[in-house]
Amino acid sequence: MSLFVVAILACTTFILAFLSFLGFSRARNNPGTRSFAWLCFACTLYAGGYIGEILSPDIQTLLRFTRVQYTGLAFLPALIFITALEFDGRWARNKARVLFFLPSVVTYLLVFFINRHELFYVNPVMTKLEGLSILSLSRGPWYIVQVGYLYLAFLFAIGVFIVNIRRGNRAKKTQARYLLVGGVLPLIGNVFYLYIGTPYGLDIAPITLAGTAILFALGFLRHRAFDLAPLARDAVFDQMRDAIVVVDEKDRLVDFNRSARALIPDLDNKTAILGVSAGAVLADYPELNAVFSDDLTREIFLTLPGGTTRQFEPRLSRLEDTHKRHRGRVLTLVDMTERAALEARLKELAQIDELTGLLNRRHFLDLARTELDRARRYGRSFGVGIMDLNGFKHINDTWGHAAGDEALRLVARLCKDSLRGCDLMGRFGGDEFAFAFPECDAGLAEVAAEKLARVVSAATLSLGGQLVILSASVGTAGNSGAACPDLEDLLAAADDMMYRRKKAGRKDR
Repeated sequence: MSLFVVAILACTTFILAFLSFLGFSRARNNPGTRSFAWLCFACTLYAGGYIGEILSPDIQTLLRFTRVQYTGLAFLPALIFITALEFDGRWARNKARVLFFLPSVVTYLLVFFINRHELFYVNPVMTKLEGLSILSLSRGPWYIVQVGYLYLAFLFAIGVFIVNIRRGNRAKKTQARYLLVGGVLPLIGNVFYLYIGTPYGLDIAPITLAGTAILFALGFLRHRAFDLAPLARDAVFDQMRDAIVVVDEKDRLVDFNRSARALIPDLDNKTAILGVSAGAVLADYPELNAVFSDDLTREIFLTLPGGTTRQFEPRLSRLEDTHKRHRGRVLTLVDMTERAALEARLKELAQIDELTGLLNRRHFLDLARTELDRARRYGRSFGVGIMDLNGFKHINDTWGHAAGDEALRLVARLCKDSLRGCDLMGRFGGDEFAFAFPECDAGLAEVAAEKLARVVSAATLSLGGQLVILSASVGTAGNSGAACPDLEDLLAAADDMMYRRKKAGRKDR
């Protein structure tokens, strides 16, 4: 019996010591593992001290090993509180951490001077059963406080794990399940020891730490509870509007937020778990796989479950530890649909006259200069025209500006429908329109402008129950080849001709 118990406790102590070593070695790169490492170290002292206790030859030796136990056991509640908080992503500030340790320090001091008072142990007695030294005692007032504090810490941690099982992402749920079971085992063992009874009066809580150690190893190490997920959580929140996908250094899926799950339904499947290749999970999304494989940054289009297609800007950033070693990557998908539509609208407003839908003055001049440069380069003809509505002020003054706007829209539509595909038309301001006629010299430009004037003159507009006949005056200019004047000179010549015709009272219909 004694060999069996000692063997179990020795294995438990070794496993806990090994986990503590791993935790401290990883703490350099992942600070979240430090509290876990100290927790394992405290459990190591607890289990190791209990080996010494049950093998003690006398009561004095037993009490010395009790002090070793409580070097770890006294601080377990505080470490459990802090570990649970850090697992949950709520990093306690340094000042707050001190408060957790105050009861633990009192417990340790009382146990260290246990021979001088009865606040913790009352009348400790050692008995031998099958080669094992068993401690019997009455409990002092602070012993009850220590046990209550330990239970409170366990219940708090269990509550944290349950909340993460219910509300956490898939990876967090997996981790929390292991930790929940591992945390319950020593609590059950302690309850049996204190209130129900155990064989020979053995404290089985240290023995249950063997199972706890294995479950903690699965939760903290295999499923990396303090590895990339908290690192990503520091920068990424589950409530972010942007979709977030986190992978480790081997491109295995580590975490994702709600927006990503809504955008990519495959993340809700049972295959979308921690450790699965992101390429396998995102097999139906070649654009996303291309981003991960080639670091593509161009905008991509994804079809949402509802069937609508939206535009996203992928942003891929590296996760590095304190030694600049690659630990993984974070893919952020920024929804650019509204922004792209707004930018397109702003670009349109910068180039298009809002009232008529024609080119505005600046954009017309830019495009017309390009056409003129092409005509000069290849020795081709180029012509321009200026049109001004007749009686437009009378329309505004009689029927209002809304009627004037309607007249401008009608003229713009009629002229645009009459132009060739290569011709340009823009609103110069007020009721004045400008035209550019590639491949047309002065004569052909005049023909084209006259045609437009006739189209306008054939149009009528019903205003206030009265039929209003529209008309326009036009002027043109043009030339061929390299000798063709600058655009400003051509437009000035056409404008001069238009005003002379308007002044002379000529109305082209």
